[in-house]
Amino acid sequence: RLPRIPASSRRSAEISRAPAGPARNTSTVTGAWIEWVLIVPTLDDSKPAGAVLQVVAGLIQDQHGRVLVGQRQPGTHMAGYWEFPGGKRRCDESPRQALDRELSEELGIRVLSAAFLTALTHTYPERRVRLEVWRVERYEGDPVSREDQLLSWSYPEELLDLPILPADEPFVRKFLGVGRPSEAG
Repeated sequence: RLPRIPASSRRSAEISRAPAGPARNTSTVTGAWIEWVLIVPTLDDSKPAGAVLQVVAGLIQDQHGRVLVGQRQPGTHMAGYWEFPGGKRRCDESPRQALDRELSEELGIRVLSAAFLTALTHTYPERRVRLEVWRVERYEGDPVSREDQLLSWSYPEELLDLPILPADEPFVRKFLGVGRPSEAG
């Protein structure tokens, strides 16, 4: 049902692509915008207990309305769950700089235009996370798995068929208008 794109190995010359449609160098997102919030749980044992981990995430949508998600790798926190691209913000960078760096490292794209959507804080048993969500409006390059994660272009209604991070599910449901969203922390 959902296209599963195998990750490329850093030791391999092959690159697996997650095509957004017809090949082009510069992508412009059109159509309905995805406007829900998501939480990317990340563990960082170097932070003192009670510290808030700063995280950014990008909502990337193709011309068909599909959303790019990646599957968390074995051996990581919440392995096997699907999430939106992004990651930890370094203390010396702005949220937009972090978004640009994370999407370049993770997907090999250069963000040309992004709009801030929302920020929220979520508490996991291990960590408090403050997430800034950005809608990626334009980017250069084709998204490719550069960190060995599986990628999928999924229609919003298909996200409920994936094991989405538990904290993300209420927001996906709210966006889709399916059922009553549960309370998020």
